Amino acid sequence: MMTTADPRVVAYLQRLEEAASGLRAERRAELVAEIRDHISSRLADLGPPAAGEDPVERTLARLGEPEEIVAAAADDAGTEVAPERGFHPSPRTGPGGMEAAALVLLLLGGFVAGIGWIAGVVLLWMSARFTVAEKLLATLVWPFGLAAPVFFGGLIAVSGGPGCPTTVPSAGQSVGQCSAAAANPLGIALLVASILAPIVVAAVLWVRASRRAAKG
Repeated sequence: MMTTADPRVVAYLQRLEEAASGLRAERRAELVAEIRDHISSRLADLGPPAAGEDPVERTLARLGEPEEIVAAAADDAGTEVAPERGFHPSPRTGPGGMEAAALVLLLLGGFVAGIGWIAGVVLLWMSARFTVAEKLLATLVWPFGLAAPVFFGGLIAVSGGPGCPTTVPSAGQSVGQCSAAAANPLGIALLVASILAPIVVAAVLWVRASRRAAKG
């Protein structure tokens, strides 16, 4: 005698319960129980199978896919199935508005008297898309974002650079003067690094947040 203990029936009911996870717990349990009873009654009514006939396969085929049963039950009850369990909606493939705003403010917020950068830090630490290590990286590696190299870039580029030769004054000689500071190669390298660092970190964080969002 065929029963609901058949592995194919058990697997079918498991799929049904998973598909119905977006419904209320009471409705989900009720739906699974109804389908289990229906399968049991159907198999009992069929009696011994004829040669070459598979009553379990025929019964499950007549029921249809578990997802279709859940969708019909949700429509009848006027219940919306949770989208994250979704049967049709497209998965979220990118970070949300909070993550985008945080990275933009961390890059450019320093130009607004530094307040924008602070707001970006707050949004960064509020987001669940970034790890603690990533939040520390974004906060400490490039304070005030691109505003820092823009405001202090000139000083960084020329500080410590070789100056003009000094002339010792003596009778009948004029003192040598320099009209401009000489560029410092190390300072220029630091300036370039301070511009690239925030951009690279923002790009890395965006990619990682996108991957986490895609995984749901």
